[in-house]
Amino acid sequence: MAFNPAKCQMVFYKHVSSTHKLWASDYTGFTTTQLPIKYLGVLLITGRTKQTQFDEVLNKISNLLNRWTQTFLSNGGRITLLKSIITAFPAYILQMTTIKKSTQIRLERLFNKFMWSGQRQQMHWASWRKAAKPQIVEGIGFKDLDQLLQVNFCKLWIKFRTQNSLWAKFMWGKYCKDQHPTLVLRKFGDSRIWVKMLKIRQIDETNYSWELGNGEINFWLDNWCPKDWLSAITNIYNSELKVADCWDGDNWSLGKLASILQPHSITKVVWKQFLNQFTIDQKELTWDRLVNYWWHWKIRKYAAIPFTIAWFIWMETNKVKFEEANPNVGITARNCVTYLQKMINWKGFPNISNSCTSIKSDLIQVIRVYWRTPNHPIVKFNTDGSFTKNGAGVGGIYINHLGKCLQYFYTPVLATDATETELIVVY
Repeated sequence: MAFNPAKCQMVFYKHVSSTHKLWASDYTGFTTTQLPIKYLGVLLITGRTKQTQFDEVLNKISNLLNRWTQTFLSNGGRITLLKSIITAFPAYILQMTTIKKSTQIRLERLFNKFMWSGQRQQMHWASWRKAAKPQIVEGIGFKDLDQLLQVNFCKLWIKFRTQNSLWAKFMWGKYCKDQHPTLVLRKFGDSRIWVKMLKIRQIDETNYSWELGNGEINFWLDNWCPKDWLSAITNIYNSELKVADCWDGDNWSLGKLASILQPHSITKVVWKQFLNQFTIDQKELTWDRLVNYWWHWKIRKYAAIPFTIAWFIWMETNKVKFEEANPNVGITARNCVTYLQKMINWKGFPNISNSCTSIKSDLIQVIRVYWRTPNHPIVKFNTDGSFTKNGAGVGGIYINHLGKCLQYFYTPVLATDATETELIVVY
């Protein structure tokens, strides 16, 4: 690789001695300089993002707007200019650095003023945030600066994960070391670029999948399955397991896969944790031979146990399937134990608990659930059931991507308890 010394410069850290600076300059033939400097059209500075990095972009946009005869342009002409030319100016610099909120507001005001009035005094019928949305959601189709910044950081994350450049290897060695990138947490002193990359990590990881290649990808933590990446049901798993470790030559090793996946069956793990809390005869009352020994469950008045466990496992699997959440065996098992503890305390169920204590207060968690609108053209259908001593009823509502109600319904039903009401809603 050859360099042109006349076009190359070196920037040193402030604590580098003058002797080392002189030696490096004599050895390479490069001149020394200090920040800020301009490189590939971008002003490089030290520290946080500053307004001066975008002064040139703001001046270029202002000069263009002043030169054009906006008075003679129709609204369609101004929209075309904004889409093709003006909004492209900040796109390049956003690939190199972040943008200050104040600078973003100034750019958006310039764009919005030109779109609605040009040089004339005219009412602004909508803000730039409303206009910078796809036409399918009642926008004009401009590219939002926040979206551009997010897309650029998604590209950076993909380049970092592929490890095909010196920059990617440097970032891996500095922030990940021996840890998988999806498990790295933010630390004090991390750069702003790395912090932004961590914020879009979860979104980016779900938008692409890995090819198997030589199998040098993580079995549990990389998205290589056709539908979704594998995630361990329990917290005990080998985070360094490679796909190639599960191969026997060029084919999958069924024995290795069985040893990895079988112990993590959600039903067996929940049943094992349940047995740690309750004492039952495991010779006849087992989960594997539930059908054959159902009579033994019934005569001992334990029939509620398998139904309770099956119900909470069914709820967890539905959450994984329809809400794209990772399975949490700990919460599922705790729900089973809690429900049976209530039955023992309040319903006269046989006391098979290993301890006299009930639910611990520190295990109670409050989980905030967010309802989000679906993507166009999907329509989201939510249902629920209600049961009281006066009667039961079920209902549902259809909502589109704009959050508007399309249709709703409610009807009374015949049910004996809340569980039956919820089952009626589903079926």
